Amino acid sequence: MTEQIIITTITVAGTVLVAFVTAIQSGNKKILDRLGEFDNRLEGIDSRVENVTDDLKEIKRSNLQATIFRLIEKAYRDKKISDNDLSELFKAYDEYKGHGWNSHTTVRVRKFEEDLSKGVISLDEKRIK
Repeated sequence: MTEQIIITTITVAGTVLVAFVTAIQSGNKKILDRLGEFDNRLEGIDSRVENVTDDLKEIKRSNLQATIFRLIEKAYRDKKISDNDLSELFKAYDEYKGHGWNSHTTVRVRKFEEDLSKGVISLDEKRIK
């Protein structure tokens, strides 16, 4: 009879252990499925953030270009540059643009503003080293 109690206890303990392991595996699968869904959502958010970042860069670029053109127009209107200098000024603008719109762009725009306020049109003075 004691042997039968021991065997029954071992069988019950084994059954409980198998049920416990199965429950853990099932829970892990559910957790992994949820993590997969969460990961997919994060990827979607990441791509949207990249799109917004690209849009912001484009807006910044557009604003800088608009600022430069406003400065050119103002200098021309204030007679700081002549008709003949206008084409040279647009060449200078193309040089700025050719450097790309990066962290130094603000420095170049500031330098551009200074040159325009002085009426200086020189490609050499616009190069940022």
